[in-house]
Amino acid sequence: MRLWSGVVVALAAGAPSAATQQILAVDLDAGREIVGGFEYAFSYGTAVVDYGRRLVLVSESADPLAVMAYSLDDGSVQGVFGGGPAGDGPGELTVMLETAVGPEGVLVSGPVRVLYWSWSGALLHQWRPTTPPYPSTLCALDGRPAVALQKGLVFRGDDGESVALGGEAGTRLEATPNSRYDADLSYGATRMACADSAAYVLDGTSHVLMEYKMGAEPRLVAMPAELVEVARKRLESSYEEVSDQGHRSFFFREAYSDMFLADDGRLVITTRTHTGGLAGAVVDRATGCYALLEERTDPFGLDYVGMFGDSVVTLESSRQPTTIVVDGKPRRTLTSEQSYIFVRPVRPASGEPCS
Repeated sequence: MRLWSGVVVALAAGAPSAATQQILAVDLDAGREIVGGFEYAFSYGTAVVDYGRRLVLVSESADPLAVMAYSLDDGSVQGVFGGGPAGDGPGELTVMLETAVGPEGVLVSGPVRVLYWSWSGALLHQWRPTTPPYPSTLCALDGRPAVALQKGLVFRGDDGESVALGGEAGTRLEATPNSRYDADLSYGATRMACADSAAYVLDGTSHVLMEYKMGAEPRLVAMPAELVEVARKRLESSYEEVSDQGHRSFFFREAYSDMFLADDGRLVITTRTHTGGLAGAVVDRATGCYALLEERTDPFGLDYVGMFGDSVVTLESSRQPTTIVVDGKPRRTLTSEQSYIFVRPVRPASGEPCS
C-alpha cells in the first residue's frame, strides 16, 4: 500500500491549499545503494527513472555524452545510449543537458538538438526544436519528444517539424540585454513532465503549473502553498553582482530542482533545502491534492530523481569527508559531487491522509 494513496484534500484548480497535510519523511539513514563510489560523478540533470523496466538512466563523467542504464535491482549496466566524441554530426552532441524515456527508447538533448535512441542503441531520429535558447527541459508527449516554451511547449510533429501547444514555436528572445536576461532566467527556471497524452509545465518564477493536452484548453493545476512559500524564499535569496567594469552577474537559486512522475502517476515537485526541511510535494494531477515530502537530516549533495512504491530514488554525494591537499597540506572536506544512487524509504511522519 502506498503511503500517499488517497492523501489530501481535494482542491479546485488554482484554489488555496489546506492548512494541514500529511507529511512524508525520507529516511536517509536507511535504504540500499544501487551503484556508487568515489570513481563516479553523476550528472543530476540527466537522471530519469524508467519504472516499467526498473532502470535509472543517468550520464556519468567518464563518458558525459552517454546515458548509462543501471538496474534498480542490482545496479548492473543494462544499456548505453549515445557517447563517443563531441560534435554536430548525426547522433552527436556537444553537451548533454536532459534525458527522458519514450515508448521506443531514450531521449537525450543538448544545445540545439534532441536525439532519440532505440532500446537496442540505434539512433531513431534527431530533432531541432524551434525554441530559445536551447532544450533545457525534455519529456515524451504521446511518444513524441517535447520541450517547454516559456508558456506552453513544442513537440516533434510527424513530419519532423516543431508544433506548438499552448505557446508559439519559433519564439525568439528579445534583443535588449535586460529583456533577454529576464527571458533566459524564466526559461531556465521552467520544469516539465509528461504523462502519456498530458504535459505539465511549471514556471519556476511565477510558480504557475499548467496542464497541456492536444485538442484541449490548458488547465491550471493547484500548487501546494507550503512548497510555493519555500520556493519563493529560494528565489529571494538569489543575488546580483556588478563588477568594476560594469559586467552584470546574477547568481540564481532555482525555486524548484525537479518535477517528475511517480510510478502511480502523481507529480513529484522538489526543491532544495540543504539544511533539512520541506523537500517537495506529491501532487494528484486530477485534483491538486497533495502530500508534503520532508527531510529530517541535512541532505547535502542530494537530489530526487524518481519515486515508486514507498521509496524514492536519489542521487547523493558521500556524507563522509575526503582528504584533499591544499597548499601542500591535507584537508578533510565534504564534496557535493554526486557519486551514489540510492533507493531510500519514505515513511509517514505526521498528519492523516484524507479520504
